[in-house]
Amino acid sequence: MDAQEKHHLIQLSGGNKQSFAFLFEKYRSKVYYYSFQFVRSREVAQEITLDVFTKIWEKHTTIQATQSISGLLLKITRDLSITYLRKAAKDEALRKEFVQNYFQSLDNPLEEQLIFKEGLEIAQKAVESLPPRCRQVFQLRYREGFSLKEIADELNISVSTVKKQLKKGTLIVKAYLEANTDLVFIFIVGQYFS
Repeated sequence: MDAQEKHHLIQLSGGNKQSFAFLFEKYRSKVYYYSFQFVRSREVAQEITLDVFTKIWEKHTTIQATQSISGLLLKITRDLSITYLRKAAKDEALRKEFVQNYFQSLDNPLEEQLIFKEGLEIAQKAVESLPPRCRQVFQLRYREGFSLKEIADELNISVSTVKKQLKKGTLIVKAYLEANTDLVFIFIVGQYFS
């Protein structure tokens, strides 16, 4: 951190708006592009960028002159971006928009296809890593679209057992994906297991 930035951090902690403006101008592009890597939408990345700096202003009295403002900004950006992705994962329209934005953000159509194919292959390996009964329940639910009752009847087990197997399978698949892919793959492939 240079002396000028340290000076502005000290001033920011006292509520100096010019120092806030200095930091905003210095870091807004970095925050925007970092958020864009997660959310793949210009509009959403712009909103997150503004939200990040709003949070900085709200916390300005707690910011220390010795702390890395860049690190703090990127942590807040990451947290807000992941919050958006979690919200999008639960909302079908947002999920479709994210997937569309993701592929539009890639420069190379061949690269796009390879990334998606790789993501699906990793998801398949995640499902194959499940114990046999759990994998069977998981596939009936998410590939065949069976209801819990239909799975129970098909496998001659209780609905409660089906729920337990699905919960177990979801945890295993999620852990596998987190260990073997990045956040974007988890989100894109996750649409097939929702």
